Amino acid sequence: MRNIKTIILSTIPTMNKQLDIKLNSFILSYKSKKFIVTLHHNLPINNVTDEEGNMLDIHINSQWSEVLIIKSDMINLSNYKQFNEIQNKPPKEGNEMILLADGRYNMVAKEVSMIPFDNLSTDFTIPYITAEFTEPIATFAGLSGSPVVINNRVVGIFSKYNVMTKTAYIIPIYIVIKNLDKTNNNSIFHCNTLNIKKINTFNVKNQEIYHPTFKININVNSYFLIEGDDNMSVNVTDSMNNESKTMIIPYNDLIADNSNEIIKEVSSYKITSRFLTLINRFNIDKNIIKLIFTKLNKKDIHTQLWFTVNNGQLTIDSK
Repeated sequence: MRNIKTIILSTIPTMNKQLDIKLNSFILSYKSKKFIVTLHHNLPINNVTDEEGNMLDIHINSQWSEVLIIKSDMINLSNYKQFNEIQNKPPKEGNEMILLADGRYNMVAKEVSMIPFDNLSTDFTIPYITAEFTEPIATFAGLSGSPVVINNRVVGIFSKYNVMTKTAYIIPIYIVIKNLDKTNNNSIFHCNTLNIKKINTFNVKNQEIYHPTFKININVNSYFLIEGDDNMSVNVTDSMNNESKTMIIPYNDLIADNSNEIIKEVSSYKITSRFLTLINRFNIDKNIIKLIFTKLNKKDIHTQLWFTVNNGQLTIDSK
């Protein structure tokens, strides 16, 4: 019985190019339903297929994390292990873990690091478990999407590996569960907490709040990124007058659109976080990419940036 199922993520054709990304996935049983769980790496998805070329139906294409969840209704899962147990609490430093793919890879947990969920928005970070492998790995290609377990309980999904620091990054299984539990995975939730000293029962200090699952203090923006949902209400206490009130958490705009779409007008492309992730994999001058990041960090949040290709020349325009 196999631990993982191989899938192919095909990106939306852009600038006459389309990428086919080979990923691992695993079967998660949750609330009496079975899901195929993997990652989209913040890439714009055209379609997802299995190794036999069968088209797969997407259940959740998360826009606040890199989680991708696929329906399993029409797929024969008899040859695949089904993971029924999870561990939401991140491992402690030094805990031993196993990455399950076609082989077993031993790992040791380091710490939880906060990383921009879309590679752009430093105000909206998401927790990743960092770890190191205990033995040399010949190649990391194709390992993304593999489950990472402790005592057969899934603690996360292997995302990427930094060869310079020899650090593996694992998205916690709690983020997957939040995607399955939310009604809205397409919006970023946020509210102004400048004068708020308490949210529900947790104190806010220096714009940070304790997260009871991750057992660490995280930015308030990150808290709502993870926990926010449609019609979510919280009790907040104002630091100015010590009054408490109930408020609904609204949506928030980002410096770059985080939707799955590639928006094109003639020879111009709207700069979104997924468009940037995609073209960063193309053979494009890295100085252009750096320029885009610089302009994004300086622009008004309501201004759109467009990437134009004209006779081989690349330009960046505002609209």
